[in-house]
Amino acid sequence: MNLLSLVCLAGCWGMVGCVESAEKDTALPGDTALPGDTADPVDCSSTAGTLEGVVYEDYPWTVRDTGEPLLPAGHARINISQQDVDPFTAVADSEGHYSVDLQQGVWNLLATDSGEGCSSDMGLSVEIVACETVEFDIHLTDCTLGG
Repeated sequence: MNLLSLVCLAGCWGMVGCVESAEKDTALPGDTALPGDTADPVDCSSTAGTLEGVVYEDYPWTVRDTGEPLLPAGHARINISQQDVDPFTAVADSEGHYSVDLQQGVWNLLATDSGEGCSSDMGLSVEIVACETVEFDIHLTDCTLGG
């Protein structure tokens, strides 16, 4: 049986970051089955979930209505905030992908690009559920500069 060890770190903002590592081992009495095993599923006791998605360039001057795929906004910044929690910033990779572990609850998001002066719509929010992954793509549409 593959056992999964999970290391969780408490952050300054009450967030929890978890790192998974799988290793071969033998089952011990009381072990919980992993997803895909035939036994009962893992009981999640975490209060954190994962938010992930892609930030896209959906600028007013780009061709939106042609059916062409939108370009990812590489290295976009996603400002994340919640009442009574200090805001912080996650940075998308070069392909616009981002992923962050957050405590359960409703979080406010505002993404910005790295040069066009564009951001996502104000008032984006997403609900994080413990032990679940929420996929949430963000479109940069509001620009102060233009091409």
